[in-house]
Order: sequence, then structure tokens, then C-alpha cells
Amino acid sequence: MICGIDEVNFSPSLAGDCVVCAFARTGKLIEGVADSKTLSQKRRLELFAELQGESLYYVVPATPNAISRVNIYLARNIAAITAIEGLNMLLISAGYPVPEKYLLDGYWSKLWLRTFSARAHTLVEGIVGGDAVIYEISAASIVAKCYVDALFAGWERLYPLWGLGRDHGSLSDKHLAEIRAKGPSPLHRVGRYAPNWWKKIREGGLKWDGEHGDIS
Repeated sequence: MICGIDEVNFSPSLAGDCVVCAFARTGKLIEGVADSKTLSQKRRLELFAELQGESLYYVVPATPNAISRVNIYLARNIAAITAIEGLNMLLISAGYPVPEKYLLDGYWSKLWLRTFSARAHTLVEGIVGGDAVIYEISAASIVAKCYVDALFAGWERLYPLWGLGRDHGSLSDKHLAEIRAKGPSPLHRVGRYAPNWWKKIREGGLKWDGEHGDIS
């Protein structure tokens, strides 16, 4: 069995949880599974519903507090370790063996891959662009994205002044203007190790190229 891992709302984002999903296919292949970024919200939800009956998965959030306390990379990596260990427990309790391999989306250092492998008790590899070509990683991205969308929908009701349901913590011009006017919400990543964009936001110097994803 091969398992996939992906995260959503990693960067660039100013608010909310970075959600990591570890995914194992236990049933049939679901047609249409692809990188969540290429799918409409409606299609993602349809695939998510189908995946639930043909898989086991474990979802772990890296919260804004954790991100601000230790930085986005370490918080995401700790969540990934927890997701691996959680999925292993689910699989074993359901009568499956420890997976043959875990595939992580993106580039990862050899040190972290060794750490993940030791905690997973199996081989862990990073695959650049894996969410576009590896079924299990694509499925993990769909599950994580559906969780993030649901979280932001709830947060929009709790904190309606920041447009979180619309912008999902992105660096859109409208979101940046709302932060400059109101300051950060309780969901924004603002601690010592938060992204160093806040000073530029306050000074109006941060510009966001939404088409190319560039921050300057």
C-alpha cells in the first residue's frame, strides 16, 4: 500500500490552519481525482464524498498559534508526522499492514525524510509536483482542501469583518486593506515566527500579484 500526504493553506497565507492530510486508498480508484487546485469547489466536494467510502485518511491542522510560535515550516512538519502516525494507527486497527511507502508532495530535505521515515516505520519520499501525478497525494489534497474550506466558512461567521470566507487569508488587495483598517483577527498568524509581511502590510508596502503568486 502506498499512502500520500499533502497540505493546504500553507503559504502564502496570513490566516487560519495549515491542514495536512495523510491518505490511503483502501477501495476502488475514484475517477476524476486530481490536484485540488485544478478542481471547482463543487467537484471537490463530490470527489470527497466518493473518497470517503474507498479510503482511510487522517487530517491534522497546524493552527495559527502553532505557526506563529514555531514558524510555518516546523508547524506543518509536526502536523505531517502526526498525520502519518495517526493514519498508521487507523490502518493497523482496520487490519491493514503498515504502508509500504508514504509519498509527500513537494521537495523535502533528506533530514526531514529520515525523520518522517523513522516515525512512520516505513520509507517516506518527497515528490515534486506529486499532487498532479500521484493519486494518493491528489486525494489527500482534495480532503485537506475540503476541510480548509469548511473551516473558513465557519470562521467567516465568527469573524465577518475580515472576509475570511471569501479570501481564505490570502494576500488579495481587499484582504490587505481590511487588515490595515481593522488589524489582524484572532485567526491571523501574527506571532514571533509568523511571516514577516506584517510590517509591510501596516506600511502599505506589500503588493500581491495574484496571477503569479509573487510577494514583494
